Amino acid sequence: MVSLSLSTNLQYVIKFVLSFDRLILMSSTGSGKSTLLPSVLADGGKSVWIAMDAHNSIISSIVKYTRKTFSENGEHPEIIHVKEPVDVVRPGTVTYSTRKILAQSLNSIIATLDIVILDDAHIDSLDGLAIVNAIRFYRDVISDIRFPKLILTSAEKVAIPHEGFSVLDLRKEESGYTIDVRYHGTLERDFDVTTVISRYVSSSEFTNGKHFLLFVDDVTKYGKLLNDTFNKDIDDDPRNFKVWKSQQSRKHFISPQNPKNVNILVIRSINRDLASLGNMSTIIVVGSELSNAITIPNVSVVFDLLKKKVHAESIFETELPGSFNQSYITKIEANQRRGRTGRTNDGICYRFSSKRFFDRLLDTPESYPDSKPNLLACARLISYGLNPSIVYDTGLKDMVEELARIGLVELD
Repeated sequence: MVSLSLSTNLQYVIKFVLSFDRLILMSSTGSGKSTLLPSVLADGGKSVWIAMDAHNSIISSIVKYTRKTFSENGEHPEIIHVKEPVDVVRPGTVTYSTRKILAQSLNSIIATLDIVILDDAHIDSLDGLAIVNAIRFYRDVISDIRFPKLILTSAEKVAIPHEGFSVLDLRKEESGYTIDVRYHGTLERDFDVTTVISRYVSSSEFTNGKHFLLFVDDVTKYGKLLNDTFNKDIDDDPRNFKVWKSQQSRKHFISPQNPKNVNILVIRSINRDLASLGNMSTIIVVGSELSNAITIPNVSVVFDLLKKKVHAESIFETELPGSFNQSYITKIEANQRRGRTGRTNDGICYRFSSKRFFDRLLDTPESYPDSKPNLLACARLISYGLNPSIVYDTGLKDMVEELARIGLVELD
C-alpha cells in the first residue's frame, strides 16, 4: 500500500474537519483526499458522500482501489458506488458518485447525510454549484432540518464559490521531493515522443525499477508506437524470435532496441492492467483518467502530450455514445498529471510543448457558462427537484423578463 501524505496528518485533519461546517482542504495530488479521507471520516457510523467530477468508469476504479486498500487493513466502512439517484443513505457508509447524481439525490437525502465531500473543487460546474448552494440554503434558511458538513478538496485553487469557508492547506507539509519540469517544444511528429523516451531510457538519469507515465489522447496509437520502437526486433527478426522462444519468456528477452529491458503497459482498465505492474521499469501509457485516479509508486518521469479525449455532449449536456472530442488540457489538469511523480522520489515532468504554448493554456476548465441563470440550467435544476432560486442568488428575474421580451413566456 502506498503511504499517503494525509495519513501523517490524519488526526489533525479529522479534528479540523469536525470543527467546521464548511472547509476547503488543499492537499497534493495522490495524497488520499478521495480514498483515505472519506473512509476514515465514515468510521464511527457517519454517512459520507463524495461527489467527483469524473466519468463513472474512473470512479469505479477508485472505489475498487479503496476497498482493496482498506480490506488489507481489517475492518472498514461500507464503500459503494451509485450511478442512479437514491432516496436513502445508511450510517457508516461511504458513497461515491458523480456530482450530477448527488445533485439529483440531495433533496431526498440531505437530512441523513453527515459529510459531503466535493472533490476536484478547482473545476466549476452547474452540479457543483447546485450542491454547494443547496447545502448553504438548508443551513441558513431552513433551521429545523439537519444539514451535512461540506468539504471542498483540491490540489489547486478552488473555482467553486466558497465564501465563508475555512481553509486547511497541507501542500507545503507534503512537498518532500522535487519535480523538474522540462519542455520539448513543438511536437512535429508522433515519433518525436518515442525518440525522447528512448533517449531518456539510454541516459544516465534512467534508474532501473522506476516507472514512466505517458499521458496521451490515444493510448492505442502510442502503445503501438512504443512497442514498434522498443520491441520491434522481437517480431521482425526470426533470429530474435528464436532467442526469445529459447528463454521461455518474452519479458526476459533483451531486444537490441531495448537494452534496458523496459516494459510497455497500455492502460485500458486501471484496476486490471495495473495489477500486472511488477518491478521491471515500465512505460505506462494512459489517457486522462489517471490524472485524478490512484497513485502509482516509483514513478520517476511523467511524459505529457497535454491532450485528452473527452466524451462529446449534446446541447443538454448528455453524453453522445461512442462520440469523443480531442482537446488540450488546462494548466490545473497538467499540474495534476505532474503530481503523479514526486510522491515517493524526486521526479521529472516532460511536457511536449514549448513553455510559451503552455503559458497560453486555460488556467482551469471553463466554468458552466457563468454565474447567470439560463433556461437549460433552470430546467436541469428543476428536474433534480431543486428550486433554481436556491442555486442562483440573482438573475432569475432578469432571465424571466428576457424570455417574456422574446415571447417565450407571458407575465401576469
